[in-house]
Amino acid sequence: MNSNMFLMMFGLNPDDFEPGNEEPIECDNGYIIDLIQKVQKNKRICPECGSTKCYVKGRYIANYKDFSPNGKLFYFNVTRLRLKCEVCGKTFSPQLHGLAPYSIYSKNVISKIIDELKTKATFSMVAKRYKVTVAFVIKLFDETYPYVPRGNLPEILCIDEFYFSRESEHKYCCCLVDFKNRELLDIVESRQKEYLDDYFNKISFNERDTVKYFVSDMFEGYERIKNKYFPNSIHIVDLFHVISLLTNTLNSVRLNVLKQRGTNEIYDKFMKTFWDCFLCKFEKIPDKYYSPQTDDGATYHYCDMVTDCVKLDEDFWEGWNVLQDLLHYRWYGTYDESLLFIENISKRLKDTNNELLQKVGQSYHKWRYEIANGFTKNSYHIHISNGIAECINNNIKTIIKLSYGYRNFERFRKRCLIMYLYNK
Repeated sequence: MNSNMFLMMFGLNPDDFEPGNEEPIECDNGYIIDLIQKVQKNKRICPECGSTKCYVKGRYIANYKDFSPNGKLFYFNVTRLRLKCEVCGKTFSPQLHGLAPYSIYSKNVISKIIDELKTKATFSMVAKRYKVTVAFVIKLFDETYPYVPRGNLPEILCIDEFYFSRESEHKYCCCLVDFKNRELLDIVESRQKEYLDDYFNKISFNERDTVKYFVSDMFEGYERIKNKYFPNSIHIVDLFHVISLLTNTLNSVRLNVLKQRGTNEIYDKFMKTFWDCFLCKFEKIPDKYYSPQTDDGATYHYCDMVTDCVKLDEDFWEGWNVLQDLLHYRWYGTYDESLLFIENISKRLKDTNNELLQKVGQSYHKWRYEIANGFTKNSYHIHISNGIAECINNNIKTIIKLSYGYRNFERFRKRCLIMYLYNK
């Protein structure tokens, strides 16, 4: 393969060069190509006055780097021309297609690095892959993306938080997600009141009024944001958080029962080992038999063991029954039916003697209208939840873990938007 074919492979124009050597010279870590810049007289145009009366004043050697598709490093030693204008006296070097000015890397390398930054690869990973410094990659990213705008507010807006920093003000960031298009719209620096007010105050009322459904968890700050900035939207509490609140509490109740009672060794071991059987639908319990190491060699079905264990404590039994009713509730009913159901299970939990279950019942009662909206059949005839936001949150957490955290929030925000919104 001659030098011209190499030039075309790296995005360079062979008409701009004369080969200094016919074949690339192999070195320890790649290949060396010597090139001589050539500029026809009619293309020697002064950038200052536009005159074509320019002559060659001198030459100098510039070095550039690039990578082939198989990862081989190529060094281009280019003998550049320095021209001088006879009219205005301006001294300049003609620009070359494919070579970035004031950089030792070709535009091809820079383009590859920018494309890599659209993936989950960290700045350090990209720098190592292309044998450049991390500071160069960060500088290139900041210059390429000085400003990344947010996405427009959708009809179904999901909001959720994720852990970002140890700092109290920026411990949890908020992500805004378009439920229908499954896209990340923006990331707010903090879920605290001041940051959320400052963010949503900058959005026009007409754009905020397009939001028909506001989906969140049971965080009081989101309720205030919804009432203040999205008064005409329907507030939906994600049912995943509703169910997980009761399952986590019921799991704590199970541990308390173990500490207080624990008189039956068979039940004690089963409750410790097969804790997940107490937090799922009854029909999802494995169709297996539990064989404790006893003298009689008796076996017990998992369903029977779960039933016997929850009956050890009256509150445990009532909480487990409420969880089963919640897991088996028929979604997409009317609003009145859903509201009556939530009020019923809230009362049942508050009537127990267990403080943990009582707090869950109080939370259900406080958020009963928003929870009922989640159960109710909506105008889109789909189940609206925060599942898309949770999925994007997991991806964002992966980015943070790979890079061992971010110090610059704005740079982190731009990377996330480029990966999950503009990269499509």
